[in-house]
Amino acid sequence: MSRTLSSPGTGIDRRQFLKLSAGGTATLALLGASSQLTGCSATVIAAPGMQFLTPDDVALFTALLPVVNGTAYPAADAAVRDRALQRIDEACALLQAPARAELRKLIGLLHLRVFRRLVCGVSTGWDQASAGELTAFLQRWRDSRVGLFNAGYRALTKLAAVGWWSQAASWPGSTYPGPPAWALAALNAPSA
Repeated sequence: MSRTLSSPGTGIDRRQFLKLSAGGTATLALLGASSQLTGCSATVIAAPGMQFLTPDDVALFTALLPVVNGTAYPAADAAVRDRALQRIDEACALLQAPARAELRKLIGLLHLRVFRRLVCGVSTGWDQASAGELTAFLQRWRDSRVGLFNAGYRALTKLAAVGWWSQAASWPGSTYPGPPAWALAALNAPSA
């Protein structure tokens, strides 16, 4: 006689639960070990014109920008995209060293094919992922009970939002008239 962990008819017994738990633990251990090994052996080389973002990171954020920012983001405008990526790079480069290191770990995991497939639900590269896959990935991480996924969601979406909404071209879409003239004058005044 087998006891179930859930209501009758849903059908997961103790043995299946233990197998699932062992498989999940092994997968997490494998992903953790592979991320540590790739982090130790690979040097991170920034993309041309960038301080922090690598070419793979550029592909990730290029895919996320239109999904995070919605219809307000002019996805076809290459100049806007380049400025957005530059702003994301600047924001990452200005982080304190521990925060930069944690962000590098997160982004590094997102580039691992196995992690991207199993944890993010995206089977292709970021540059080939559909808007639906990216939206589902972000929603899954946002709604997850795992705090690390929630934090990853917040980091990725905030960076993608900063890339677009910090540009003057985005202000009309948000009804923001821009900074007051006195604030710009004060910021640009030569210091004595």
